[in-house]
Amino acid sequence: MILAFANSKHVTNLGLTKLYKLIYFADVRHLREHGRTITGLPYIKLQNGPVPNNVDHTVRTMARNGSVLYETKKLSDSHYIHKIDSGSIKTNSNVFTENEIDSILWSIKKYGKKTATALSEISHEEPAWNYAELNKTMSEELMMYGTKEDPEGL
Repeated sequence: MILAFANSKHVTNLGLTKLYKLIYFADVRHLREHGRTITGLPYIKLQNGPVPNNVDHTVRTMARNGSVLYETKKLSDSHYIHKIDSGSIKTNSNVFTENEIDSILWSIKKYGKKTATALSEISHEEPAWNYAELNKTMSEELMMYGTKEDPEGL
């Protein structure tokens, strides 16, 4: 999924925060439509929104083996900018089902041009993020529900 986002011409300025949110939105869409996430990863509530567990480690591993180009630049005493680029590696879509590809493409189309800050703000509207404790695992059950209340009041 990381390569799908990094390879897409519809995803601009991809860094770790934006990557986390694109994965989250693809996962929650898939969960809501098909009853399970694509990644199977738990999400942790951090200040800037949901973060899939261990994806930063995966990105660093991919950078070490040449699958992605990963840069970190220090902007000030406590702020970093991260850039992820796929280089010439292409996505192997054979690892995803057709429904998973649809969810990934939906996330790209809906959120790929938005900034990491905008995606963080959108993710803060999610009940699963709001009700979780900081640095704790978010409820997959609450991830099933979007920001709009169920019409039957459930």
